[in-house]
Order: sequence, then C-alpha cells, then structure tokens
Amino acid sequence: MMIRFMGVKQGLLWAAFLMFAGMLTSSANLVRAESGHPVECTVDVTVEIRGSTGAVTSTQTYQQSFLLDEGGVFFEDFSTRTRFKFLTVTSTKVDGDTTIAMNWFADVSVFNSVDLDTSVLLGDGSKKGQATGRHTLYVSGGSTTTIYTLTCVER
Repeated sequence: MMIRFMGVKQGLLWAAFLMFAGMLTSSANLVRAESGHPVECTVDVTVEIRGSTGAVTSTQTYQQSFLLDEGGVFFEDFSTRTRFKFLTVTSTKVDGDTTIAMNWFADVSVFNSVDLDTSVLLGDGSKKGQATGRHTLYVSGGSTTTIYTLTCVER
C-alpha cells in the first residue's frame, strides 16, 4: 500500500498523464482478455478533511463495483470541472496467482491530492482477497484521512 500526497504541480502533471492513459484505453472501461476467470471487485474510498479545530470540513466518498477479466484493465475518469479523479485497476496472472492492482487518484482540496496504490493477491487457490487501509496526513491547518477497501472475488 502506498499513499502519496502531492502538491499542485505534481498532481496536475500526474492527472494529465492519467487522462492521456485513459484516452489510450478507449471509451470502454473494461478490456477483456480471452482466457481465465473473471474477478468481481469492489472499491470503497472515503477521504475526510478536518480543519485545525478537528471539525470535519469535507467528506468525499467513492464506490465502484466491476468485473475484471484476466489481463484486463478497468479505468474510470470521475473528474469534476475543478478536480481530477481517476481509478485504474489491472489484473495479471503469474504462475497461477492473480494479482489485482489498483491506483486511485483524486484532487481532494485546493492544494492536496491523494494517490493511493494497493493490490490483492489471489494465490494458492484463494478465490477471494481484500486490501484495507487507513492513512492520515497531519498539517498545521488540520488533517486528511483516507480510508480504503479493495475486495476481489474470482467467479
């Protein structure tokens, strides 16, 4: 698991790259491979921003469920007019073990972005896997907490 908080310049460059990558994957969210079993995944992310008094000033939630075939890619651009937001999930199979890797990027405030990477390994005959986490960044003006769950089940 890796969460990176970025400044405006780095966040905008990363967002531009992800937009370009999204255009390359075409308008379809799911790219199908020819073999293997589909994996059903659910992503839940909550970002809570608190001010210096500890009061919640903003809560952002994201939830998405989708099917992902072996070797497939799921991409969603859920940007708004003022904020870049992307989800990219990939499936790879090596020696019979399937790895589902997720990148979730979102501008969460004027100066901050969250870039979350995690993965789930469906190995050793396992048909279900889950990655969960919680990360808080404290700054002089408050804090930003990101809570996430990636759950995948092979069908």
